[in-house]
Amino acid sequence: RSSDLKIQLVAESDSVEAWDFPGEHPLRNLQTLQSVTKIKKLHLIVLVYVDAIENLYLLSKYIHACGTPFVIVRSKCDTIANMEKAKQSDQAKVDKWMAEAHSRQASEGASGSSSSSNAQLQAAQGESGKDALEVLFCSERMPDTIQKFKDRIESFNLGISFAEQFRGYPLTERRELSGDYES
Repeated sequence: RSSDLKIQLVAESDSVEAWDFPGEHPLRNLQTLQSVTKIKKLHLIVLVYVDAIENLYLLSKYIHACGTPFVIVRSKCDTIANMEKAKQSDQAKVDKWMAEAHSRQASEGASGSSSSSNAQLQAAQGESGKDALEVLFCSERMPDTIQKFKDRIESFNLGISFAEQFRGYPLTERRELSGDYES
């Protein structure tokens, strides 16, 4: 369905909007995110995947380069037979991506190029450092994983509080992001 590919407001509180950025494949996701960041400031991005963390590689690389704080979440983790093994495998892939990104940053810095956006990302991550890039495994059937996700989001000190009342919107009531982001 074409409506499944629209960027939609799925929930909000008095201070936070939660937008869904669906995509058919990693390159389309990246193109959509690049277009949207030209028209809207994103303060935090939550990358959610079900089983193929590799699909997040381009997105995480782009988001890191922009200096936007982000969290990586594997959903539906209650269906995984060996969750600890899956978590170690996924985390190793993310650690490798981030090491490559930091290596690129260091070589760019050595050549006289500086990136204020990366400095902003590190500041936004605060003392969480590497933990800010920890892959979180979440399931609605495992309340402790949801609490860990909430705690992680609040740790960015962006004014997001889950103590606020969030309003979710059914599919028929969701607003779509205006602007020409599908080009």
